[in-house]
Parts: sequence; C-alpha cells; structure tokens
Amino acid sequence: MRLFYLVTLLIISTLTCSAQPLAYYMSARYTSPNGQPYLDLIFNIDGHSLTPLPSSTDSTKQFLAGISVKIKDEQDSIVSSSISKVLSPSYSNNVPEKFFMDLIRLNATSGINSIEISLLDLGLDSMPKETSFTEKVHIKAPGNYAAFLSDLLFISEIGNPIPGSPFNRNDRLMLPYLNDFFPTEMDKIIFYTEIYNSKMQFPGGQFAYSYQIVHPETHEVLFNLQKIKRAQASEVVPVVGSFNLTDVPNGKYLLQFEVRNTLNEVIVSQQKSFFRENSLYQPSLIEIEDIALANSFIGKVENDSLLNDYIASCYPIAGQNEKHIIIDPAKMLPDTKQKQRFFLQFWMNRNQTQPSIAWYEYKKEVDAVQEMFGNSIRRGYETDRGRVYLQYGKPSSRIERPSDPTAYPYEIWQYDNIAQFNNIRFVFYNPSVAINEYRLLHSDMRGEFRNPNWEMELQKRTTPTNSAIPVNPRGNFGINARDLYNNPR
Repeated sequence: MRLFYLVTLLIISTLTCSAQPLAYYMSARYTSPNGQPYLDLIFNIDGHSLTPLPSSTDSTKQFLAGISVKIKDEQDSIVSSSISKVLSPSYSNNVPEKFFMDLIRLNATSGINSIEISLLDLGLDSMPKETSFTEKVHIKAPGNYAAFLSDLLFISEIGNPIPGSPFNRNDRLMLPYLNDFFPTEMDKIIFYTEIYNSKMQFPGGQFAYSYQIVHPETHEVLFNLQKIKRAQASEVVPVVGSFNLTDVPNGKYLLQFEVRNTLNEVIVSQQKSFFRENSLYQPSLIEIEDIALANSFIGKVENDSLLNDYIASCYPIAGQNEKHIIIDPAKMLPDTKQKQRFFLQFWMNRNQTQPSIAWYEYKKEVDAVQEMFGNSIRRGYETDRGRVYLQYGKPSSRIERPSDPTAYPYEIWQYDNIAQFNNIRFVFYNPSVAINEYRLLHSDMRGEFRNPNWEMELQKRTTPTNSAIPVNPRGNFGINARDLYNNPR
C-alpha cells in the first residue's frame, strides 16, 4: 500500500445552527506505519447547546451527545464510519463554560474524502436535536521515496496518559488546542506533528528537522525563536515542539516546520499561522540605541507635534505597556529622539524587517478613520468608532440609524470573527446629536464596555424617566434596535 502525502492544513469549522447542538471541530491527517492514511476528528462540544440529562440537579448539570461520522471516497463509497455517545463531566452551575471533548479516529483514502458528520443532543426524551456538517479533505499520494508530514496540531496540554482516553498518543496525553489565537495568559505554544518515510528518504539513518516562528510575508525567523534537532530515521518519527511566547508581541505569525538533509537542504516543510495577543509585552528602547535613526523612515520627522500625533494614533493597536507610554508621552518620551526611538521600536515589533511598510499601511487606515469619524473636538482615532475600527478592522456589517424618532442616533457594528470570538457586536450612540461624536454604548466583546441597559439608555431621548417604555406620541415606530442587534443586516 502506498504512503500518502497530506497536502492541506488543518481545517477548523464550527457546527452551527439556531437552537441546535454546537461544537468546534477540527480534522487532522496522519498515516500509520503500514501506510494507511487516517483522520483524527476532534470535537469540542458546547454543553450550553444541549439539554441537561434527567439526572441533573439544581446545582449540577450533565450532558450526552451523539456523534455519527461517515467517510466516503470519490465514488461515494463508505471508507469508514462511526457512531458514538459522549458523556460530559458533571458541571457545577457556577461554571460559565461547559465544553467537553472527544476524538474519533477513522481510516481514509487517497484523493477527495467526504466527511459527513451529525451531532445529536441525546438529553431529550423525544426526537433528538441534530446538527449536520460535511467537509471535504484532500489526501495526496507522495513519491515512493519522499519524506512527508502529518498536519501540525496545536496542543493545549501534555501529561501522563489516562487509560482509555482517545487523546493518548505515544505514551502521553495530548489535548488539542482547537484555535489559532494565543492570548496573554497563554505563555507557550506547543505543537505535534509526525514525519513519515524518513528511512527511504535518508538511507544513512540520520537527518535533521527545524521549527521556527517566522514573519508571515518574508518568512524571516523572528525573536531568535528557532530550534534545530537531529533524528534517527524510522517509519514514523513523532515530534513535539514548543516555544515560550512571553516576549512575542501582538501580531500574526507562522509556525514553520522543516525536514532537512545532511546538506541542510529543505526536503519537506509546512506551516501554520497563529495570532498572538500580549498585553504584558514590554518594549525596550535600549534595543534600538544603535539603529541609525537619521536613516529610518521616522528619523526625518522632527516636528514634536507631528510625532506626538503619530504616536497617539497607535494607541488602538498598542499593548498594555505601550499604552502607558502613549498616554503620557511628555513624561515617558521627553525629547524628540526618544519619541523617534519608541515609534520605530513600536513598528519593528510588528514588522521587524520592514517597519515603514507596516506604518504606512496603518497610516492609511488612520486617515480613513479621520475622514469617517473625525469631528471638531476629536481626531478620528480618538473617537470610540475610530478606536474600534483600527483595533478590530472594518466590521462585517454596519447598521446606521442617524434619525430614529424614538432613540438617539446610533450604529450597530457586527464582526463575523475577532480572533477566536464569533458574531461580536458593538453599539454606538450620539447623545450630543449636533456633532459626529458617537460613543460606545455596549459590546459583547471580551474586555470591552458591557451595558445590559443599553436599550434604555438609547431611548432616553424620548423617555424622561428610567422606564424603558418611550412616551413618543408616535408609539413604538422605529424601536427595532434589539432586532437589528440580534439580526444584523
């Protein structure tokens, strides 16, 4: 039987349907020592979307999910299938997130594999609720002598094996991390992959592999985060690698894995992107003492007022320690050279090789925000809408209601995705009415201002008391903010 080359990266999907069971799902491609390709199908099931079992109490809840999987080849013939039940732990009611995981391992074949998945809520006495999902996975056969790789899989935890756990691999427990977002509290990135066919590729028995964090465009190794290892050729060479992310600032990066021969030539490689949020990162001005500021893109800017404006415009995307400097530049950066050094370091942290390009691209967004949201008292980036736009990007949808008769002018922004979060919304309103000064009234984004009474606040234009019922003589005409919030157009 031929070995198979796994040519595509992990595919992450969310099984979603209103009032249906929900789960995060990921497929990972591997090959057994005898050359059989197989798939690990990983599910992180949301207990909140399931019906508690009858045995649940007022203080604890437990859930039961069913998972049905069929893998079909290009001729629509079933290659493998599975039907299983997954019982959750018993959760206390004060636990906010009730997710539980399962892994199903099934054989696959070369070519296009169609994976048909059904997720069922088995906590119901009647007909169970069901969510269905189909994914296509391509597995390509490599050459007879070429080394190849499994998918790169992020790992959240490694420990001693637990008897019977589907997450045991190579005598260790490896819990997958079904995300590409690494927040401040996660100070380490861990991954797992497998190298195949190394005996045929390296008849001498020895070879090397490396892994590194690189820039997503230039592929330059960043922050000296690179490790090179030697290995003995075998049918399957498992690899677990990790990096400390404490000194990695905010940004998008690539985790790159390469297999090399004795001439240090890359034989096969793969990469996986990830996002880092690091509010504790401390920029160092000392690092750029030897940089020729005069020849840099900011070295030609010596006007203090303009430098202050440039620095202030970076606040929406700055880390926590950078914000402390930006808030009080007169104290923290008392002279022009220090302002230039800080600004250059700020953009080198985001693009080490081409900081000027990173700044000029961001400056275009700052200018656009000024055009859209600037007013007579604030620069565009100082406004709430401008800050959100620069920090999170252009919203997926933007609802504008400048003249609702029963409410202050307001806008509702919706983002399909922000990092690992889905369907995020922001509500802005303009209580001043006269100028283009919209304030953030409410958001369901983590770390943003939440106001459970935002509708009441919005309607105070026509509601003289704290009652949420407006007294506008035209009745309830125009009061549809909640509908627009729940169902963005």
